[in-house]
Amino acid sequence: MAFEQQSITFQTKKILGVGEFAVNSKLPLDLEKPLKKVISVNALAETSSCELIDTDFNILGKSQVNVIYLTENDTLESVTANVDWNYSLKVAGENPEAFVTVKEIVVEGTSMSEVALNILHNVEAEGVTKTEVTPLPEIADDYVTNLNNLELKKLASRASSKFTLAETLESASNAKSVLNTFASVKVKNVTAGIDQVTVEGEAIVKVLYLTEDGSNVLNKIIEFKQEVPAMGAMPSEEAEAKVYVTSASCALEIGEKCNFVLAINLGASVSSYKTENLSVVDDLFSVTNNIETTYDCVNYSEYGQMVFFADSVNLSVTTDNTVAQVIDTINPKVEISKQIIENNYLIAEGVVSACLIYKTEDGNVQSTNMVCPFISKTDATVAGSVYNIQANANVLSTKLRAQAEVETIIELDFVASVLKENYFEYVKAVNVVGERDQLSSAVTIYVTKEGERLFDVARALGITPETITNQNEIADGKFTNGQRVFVYNPLNAQF
Repeated sequence: MAFEQQSITFQTKKILGVGEFAVNSKLPLDLEKPLKKVISVNALAETSSCELIDTDFNILGKSQVNVIYLTENDTLESVTANVDWNYSLKVAGENPEAFVTVKEIVVEGTSMSEVALNILHNVEAEGVTKTEVTPLPEIADDYVTNLNNLELKKLASRASSKFTLAETLESASNAKSVLNTFASVKVKNVTAGIDQVTVEGEAIVKVLYLTEDGSNVLNKIIEFKQEVPAMGAMPSEEAEAKVYVTSASCALEIGEKCNFVLAINLGASVSSYKTENLSVVDDLFSVTNNIETTYDCVNYSEYGQMVFFADSVNLSVTTDNTVAQVIDTINPKVEISKQIIENNYLIAEGVVSACLIYKTEDGNVQSTNMVCPFISKTDATVAGSVYNIQANANVLSTKLRAQAEVETIIELDFVASVLKENYFEYVKAVNVVGERDQLSSAVTIYVTKEGERLFDVARALGITPETITNQNEIADGKFTNGQRVFVYNPLNAQF
């Protein structure tokens, strides 16, 4: 009976397409409090729907925009609004999923009643690519084959989910209004279950609000454990997750007590991977025929591991005015310009920025941007190539070091997916070119060459590997250079 080989499909997640688009918007302001100066702008993007038509990936969504500004009577105010957008991206792959982030916001103009913004968005479409190979389907039963045991990681499930973290906090401060709500998310653990992937982590929330005496800051960490339905996932599989903030808001309930009602909307994209063991023929020969073998090869990637690491960056700035009071450092952002694996360490390079709000000696509110480059790397070694890396920035502390010098410490949290790069060669076709000459002597002596395997020697002699191992002592099935192999071959033997 002929030996039958099965087709092999290499399947993994890939970045199918990237792009960017800009949205122009005009945010109306309260006419009773006309604008004097824009202090800070921040935005978060959320995808509402996606549709793939041929290679056109149509994405619809909205961005939550927050503007903090100074009024003519030198008080801080803010406005928050949603800006709708749509974008079409060319993709090459299956089942794409869109990840939209805000890259930059430019204030193009202001008036007494509105502020005009240009919001630049980044788009990344992630999906599945498949490479199918068809080895020689059947191999004659009189051919001797060398089997290669292949362990292959395949994508078992992909799924997305949206969920909200809600929290009510009581404050002793006499709050008047909320100026800004900033949130970032840290993934701590990802595990696969039966038809689901569980993601554990925490959301770090900062609320800047006004009181009768000025401004204050509320910090809160909200832990979460979210189960994302993912058909096909199993407990024995490895899993990864990408979690991101789509919007953050804080409502103020003013009564006998002041309550802050937090609502942090998160999106999660999860995947699980199963291990499949295959036996494929990577070499063959016949003891009766001379054959020519045609080979083919494919380079493929598969999931390697999920890597977590952290770092901290010091941002310092010298202001144009003497600082009387630091109000807050808000909107910390991290932009990654380079991500590589070098000497088995994952290295991320980029820029961290934040907005410092402070009061001068004469009571005026001012703001300035703080920027600092960074180079961060993992503590433990990894193997493969970087597929995707996320980074979140959180303000740990802000200190006034001198009359006009302020220092801020920002924590960076990184989550990276690493791919393993592999090379696979297989027998594509075989052609019989004639009969093999049989051994004529009763005893054949063969002297091995460096690097020769048992299969190589058997092919050179035109006998089965078992014939050699039955008649010679070979340690661990390996030869040493110049080893003498003796084969007893009865005259007129038939194979």
